[in-house]
Amino acid sequence: PVPPTSRLDLLPTREKMSEPDDSETAKVSARAVAQKAYKKEKKKRAKAKLAEEKKQDQERQSESVVTKETDAEEMQTAPAPTKSTWCRTFSCKKAIHRPVDIDKINELLEKRSEAKAEKNYAVSDSITLQLIDLEIVYDDNTREWHTRALLSVEQKRPKMEQAQKRVFANQGGPATKKQKKTKAGQKE
Repeated sequence: PVPPTSRLDLLPTREKMSEPDDSETAKVSARAVAQKAYKKEKKKRAKAKLAEEKKQDQERQSESVVTKETDAEEMQTAPAPTKSTWCRTFSCKKAIHRPVDIDKINELLEKRSEAKAEKNYAVSDSITLQLIDLEIVYDDNTREWHTRALLSVEQKRPKMEQAQKRVFANQGGPATKKQKKTKAGQKE
């Protein structure tokens, strides 16, 4: 017995309807195969990279635990930290070696730091003027200072004027045009 045929069986299939050139299908299928292989390799590389990063993170965490333990041991054995002192540095590009009285400069910087801590800004600014006059550049955060090449009188004048304006402003008088305007606006 022959099975009954449906109407769908009588319709031509895609293959029968269009018979494309074999070379075109070969190109398309080769490209598709290459794309799939590329994507597979890309996924493998991504997985390997993630595994490597995870391994490095674990190593860093184990190292940090070891360093924390050693730091804790050192803190227990080390004496209490003392107040950091000012020191001269030559790490700045503009720093030069010029003979100066290191003890005097360290003393001035210590006095300035103490005055700032006590919020005595007038004393602090006067010491700043002395340091500017000596061509000393300092950094309060790192507590380091260095010397620069001596400036001529013309080069010094603007810096001294700026420093004097700051001192004048801290004494209650207006130092800049903007401050003068705001003070005038407050009086009215």
